[in-house]
Parts: sequence; C-alpha cells; structure tokens
Amino acid sequence: MVKELIKGLLKKGSKEGKEEGKEEKKGEAEVPDELPALADDSTKDSKDEPKAEDKEEKKEGDKKEGAEVPDELPALAEDTAKEEKKDEVKEGFPDHFPNLKEDKGDKEEADKQQEVPKKEAKEGDEDTGFFSNLAKITKRQGINKRLLDKNLYEGMKNYFSERSLSSIKPTTREALEKEVIGKLDNLKVLEKKWYDQKDLIEKNKQILLENEKEIQVKSEELKLLLKKLSFYEDAPVGKYFRSDDGVIVKNIYELLNLLKVMDEPVFKGHMGDGRNDFALWIRKVIGDNELAKKLYKVKSKEEMIFTLENAATGRIDDAIAKNIFKPKKGAIIKDPKELSIALRHMDNETFSSHVNRDKNEFSTWVSGSFGDEELASRIEKVKDKEEMIGILEEFFKNSKN
Repeated sequence: MVKELIKGLLKKGSKEGKEEGKEEKKGEAEVPDELPALADDSTKDSKDEPKAEDKEEKKEGDKKEGAEVPDELPALAEDTAKEEKKDEVKEGFPDHFPNLKEDKGDKEEADKQQEVPKKEAKEGDEDTGFFSNLAKITKRQGINKRLLDKNLYEGMKNYFSERSLSSIKPTTREALEKEVIGKLDNLKVLEKKWYDQKDLIEKNKQILLENEKEIQVKSEELKLLLKKLSFYEDAPVGKYFRSDDGVIVKNIYELLNLLKVMDEPVFKGHMGDGRNDFALWIRKVIGDNELAKKLYKVKSKEEMIFTLENAATGRIDDAIAKNIFKPKKGAIIKDPKELSIALRHMDNETFSSHVNRDKNEFSTWVSGSFGDEELASRIEKVKDKEEMIGILEEFFKNSKN
C-alpha cells in the first residue's frame, strides 16, 4: 500500500514536470528573438536563466523516476546522518541500558507492584501453611522419610480444615517479648494513675479527718456557748433567788456577783445541814442539771465562786477543779500566778499550816498540777512567806521578758 502511494506521487510529479516543460517552451516561443539589452537586467538574466542542457537533464531524470519505482526509497541526507549517528552510538555502548530515562518510570512502577505482595505477605500469615511447616521441620531436623512419605495432599487439606478451629496466630519470640514489654509499659502508666489517685484519696482522707476534728471542736464550742447563754438567762418571775440577807438575783451571773460580797454566815445559812440552796435553785428553776451537780460537791464559798466563774466562760470541768489550791483560809488559788497575790492576803498561821519544816504544799501543788519543776524547785526550800512572794514575782517577771 505504501509503494502504491509513492508511485502515485512520483507519477504526479513527472506529469507536473512535463507540463512545466511545455509551458516553458511556449514561453520561449512567444519571447522575441532579440530584446533591447539593459545594463543591469542583462547581467541578472544571464545568471538566473538556467541553461538548456540543465533543463534537458532534469526532464530525463523525471522520466526515469516515473518509469521505475524502487522497493525502498533512497534515504534522505538528514535521515542518513541520523542513522549513521545511531550506528556510532551502538558501536560504543552495550545493547541494553537498565536505567534509561524513558524506562525509569515504568521500572519504578513495576518494582512497586512487585513490592506489594511482599508487604501483604508480611502483614498476613508469613511462612504459614502445611508445606511451610514441613519445610521448617526439615530445615531444623533434616529429612524425615516417615514425615514426608505420605499423602501430602490429604495432609494439606486436613491442615487447613483443622486450622480454622484454632485462633492462634503465628508469631516469633521477639514479637512476644515486644508485646510483653508493651503490656508492662501499660501497667506502669496505670500504676502511676493508681498511685496518684491513692495519694489524692489519702490527702482527702487526711483533710476529711481534720474537718471532722474541726467539726467536733466547733460543736463543743457551740455547747459551751449554749451553757454560757444559760448563765445569763433570767429565771421566771416569782422564782428569783432570795438570799437570807434579802438580796434577790434573777440569773446565775447575778448569783456569782452576790457570792463575792456575801458574808460567810449568810453563805453557811444556805449550805448547812446537808442543804445547798444555790444548787437546788439552779437545778429546779434555771434547769442546768450539770452545773447543779458540780455545785452539790462544793463545800466552801471560794470553791463555789470558782465553779460559777468557769460556768460563766462556758467551762465546767472537773479537771480544772482538781488544779485549784484550797487554802485553809482565804480564796481559792487557780494557778501559780495567783499564788503571790493570795500569799499577800494570807495570814502567817495559814501560811505555816501549808509550809513548814516537814512539807511545802505550794511547791508540791505547782509541780503536780502544772508540771512546772523549775518554779517548784525554787520555792521548795523557802519557809518565809515574804521570801516566797519575792521569788514568785521575780520568776513571772522574767518569764514575760
């Protein structure tokens, strides 16, 4: 088909050449024999006009080309040069180039396609199967004829039918060790969370205990306030306390102030023959049974004043009563600071009854009730009242500084 096309083109070219020749001849016939020669044109025409011999040769060449069409066309000059250059390149280099530029993309794509099955095999069951197990055993222990000389096809079918019953996935020791380390890391994180939570719970527990203790303290303070409040509550009208010397009191606070100025005979008049009018009035009229019980145990006016003063501050405690010192005469002494004041109002006879050659009850009281061994040792060997007053005043003066 290509040959037919080329022959047609060559025939057409030869016809066009003949027609061109005819036209040229016709033109030659029409041109006059002689033209007036111009200076410039004559030179140009002589150069541009082809010779008659050249025209004849061209016509003969066209006829030959139209007459015979070769099987292969002669190579053009440019194509010939390219072919020669390719031949030179082939002579200098090997026949196959593995990394040619035009093949690089195709090769990379092919390599990727080859790598995909490998990755899939690694993600799935790698080296698993009936024959894979046989190969592993053979590599480790050598060829075992009894193991291999049997119906391997049936063995393969049984392997995969039994394999579905098992959920054990193939793995390696390294993979299991890695999984163990991972579990330990998870447990370490959980342990940290557990410890932080436990520590928080312990702190909250400590806070809870402190809050409970504070609640108990505040509750006791509330009770003391209620007792103190009852200390100032007036008795109902018509049930006021009337002393033997005609003084009327409405509440416990007024009774305390009355006792501080009450004569001893009047006090004893309310306390004689197993009576205790003060405690009775507080229990029946005021309704403070706890305070009334304390007052029933009192035997002197000073002790009753001390008990009522504690009640005025909301404190009613037997331990406080035990710490007081009751001299044979005079007011009750509550603590060592009051001792120097009490000694100034104490007569020598009363002092000698508590401090003499055989004993020093003030020193024993300071040591036993308050645990002040230093002060107790300073007054232990003192037998003179004025000397003891001086030591006490000096001691508490220095303790303030």
